[in-house]
Amino acid sequence: INAEYMGRIDSFKMASATQDKSDNSFEDLVELLRKPQLTRKEEDLLKMLPLLKEVEFFKTRNLSNSELVSVTKCLEYKYAKANEAVIEYGTYGTTFYIILKGKVSIQVPELVAKKLEMLNDRDEGSSEKKEGADNEFVMKEVCVLEAGKYFGELALITKMPRSAAAVCKEETHFAVMEKSAYERMLKKYEQKILKEIVNFLFSIPLFVEWSRRDVSKLQYFFERKEYKRNRAVYRIGEAAQNIYIVRKGEFEVTCKVDTPLSKKVKTIQSIS
Repeated sequence: INAEYMGRIDSFKMASATQDKSDNSFEDLVELLRKPQLTRKEEDLLKMLPLLKEVEFFKTRNLSNSELVSVTKCLEYKYAKANEAVIEYGTYGTTFYIILKGKVSIQVPELVAKKLEMLNDRDEGSSEKKEGADNEFVMKEVCVLEAGKYFGELALITKMPRSAAAVCKEETHFAVMEKSAYERMLKKYEQKILKEIVNFLFSIPLFVEWSRRDVSKLQYFFERKEYKRNRAVYRIGEAAQNIYIVRKGEFEVTCKVDTPLSKKVKTIQSIS
């Protein structure tokens, strides 16, 4: 019992140490980002490199150290309070946002929201307009972005008005990049990633009649996941939380069927 108890204490200490390290890394990064760009020394940039590499956005980008150093020179710190709108729907974009800590609600007008709901329920999201809908302007939350996620690049890439609003659900900390710096540093790279995502989604029958702009917005709602062979994606009886689109590989859908002797698992279809 003592050994088990001590093991739990050690596990708690390890978890606490990991959390403390994470908090310290965040505080160090914020302190460096607060420094005016022109006063940052080479040692400041080198300190930022390992800290930025821990942010999910940069983990998923194959940027070289020299490219990342160039990016760090242009990043700034921004803080926003809970319920503060950092992006207003319909405005022209001037800033790219990376969430360091906190949560941001992405909101779209009600009629646009209905189109997105079709992904979860084809019977909802009717294309018929309600009476007086043209005069209503109700924003609806369609997803929540957390630390490591990013937003604001679509308006910078397309040079079109913002297609959604972004409102902080709690105190939120950002690394931000202004439009001119984004166009120099990240635009071509992000355009390539966006094009790959959009082309893939257009290969799915569900999206063939959507506009390219609407399909582009869907990148905020999808999260890339990898599953090892024979691992269950979800099980019978679990509450539905997500929809899945297979980008590569194959998985099998099964269900329980009643037979006179017992309930057996039957393979419905293999999907690739």
